[in-house]
Amino acid sequence: MMPKFVIGGVEHSGTTLLSDIFRQVPGLDSGFEVGVLLCNTPKEFRTFKPFIDQMPAGWGLTEEDLDYICDTDSFQDFYERLYEKSQIIKKPCEIFDKTPRYAWGIEKCISNYPDGKYILTYKDPRALFYSNYKRYGENVNFKDFIENNLPKSIKYWLKIYENYQKIKKEEIKGNFLIVSLEEITFDCRKTLEKIFEFVGLEFNLDYLLLRNLRYRHTRADYISAKIALEYRFKLKKEEIKIITQELGGILNEWFYE
Repeated sequence: MMPKFVIGGVEHSGTTLLSDIFRQVPGLDSGFEVGVLLCNTPKEFRTFKPFIDQMPAGWGLTEEDLDYICDTDSFQDFYERLYEKSQIIKKPCEIFDKTPRYAWGIEKCISNYPDGKYILTYKDPRALFYSNYKRYGENVNFKDFIENNLPKSIKYWLKIYENYQKIKKEEIKGNFLIVSLEEITFDCRKTLEKIFEFVGLEFNLDYLLLRNLRYRHTRADYISAKIALEYRFKLKKEEIKIITQELGGILNEWFYE
């Protein structure tokens, strides 16, 4: 068993939302994240932090389960054992692997799972900044947070952007679909029909009624444009202007190209 498909993307760009949408499909389920495709072998994953530390809660596993699941050099065996031991997923089902960091290390993922279908997400870098600020900096001076955090964030985002450009130019070869959170929220039905077709599933409007939400990252049981535009509601105009200036060309290179 290998995942039916893989979801990666910039952190906070809709990967959990997509996961919750796919979890509405009968016979399809997933835990929180994995991360094994970033490793050389599943054995290496046993000590691969922080991802291994998320597995007990994210997939309903014990430490003994993880010892068993990771004790193989085969990724197929790893996923079969993960399916076998998980106490969270609704069996029988196919599984998918949603791990945002795969977008950063996509070449390693492809070498480990060359036949996989990869959905990769992104969103407006201003919204990315706000997602980080909301989680880690709302009690910190705004300009100090920008100075201390934005440069390293941009470096990380650009690595993912470069991977996406290589995919578009077919310098990284594989089966990819790159979509933005804005596409998912502004043109929901058309975009999700495209995504579902890509992974060989039929889209149903009922899947937009998000039932049985498992993780706090998806905060509503419906899809709204506000998800992508929250930074415009929460930040002051002068703060948005500062972010835009700091981001410089990345807005044009990534979001508006």
